[in-house]
Amino acid sequence: MENLKVKQFSFPFRVAMVSSNTNSFGLYQMIVMSKKGEAYKTHASMYNVKKVGEDINLIVTTKQNEKGNDVVTSSYFRGCEMTVKLPKVPKEVLNEVFQ
Repeated sequence: MENLKVKQFSFPFRVAMVSSNTNSFGLYQMIVMSKKGEAYKTHASMYNVKKVGEDINLIVTTKQNEKGNDVVTSSYFRGCEMTVKLPKVPKEVLNEVFQ
């Protein structure tokens, strides 16, 4: 089998909301958004939780398939877990978060 090329990219997101309490696992919930309107809900411990307005990077790893196309193999926020993609963010909300 041919050695396929692996790449890693980083995309900036802004923390828009952090829960004031933790879930049963001791994790805070954060809502993060990109300037392009992508949003995720993710969770972090007291050691990794960010403050509202801080930036956090989405790490995306891709691998080339047999046709030479990049295919996403993983994406995550470092130090976070239980990440879920949310619907596209309305422009009015983005303007508020990135003002």
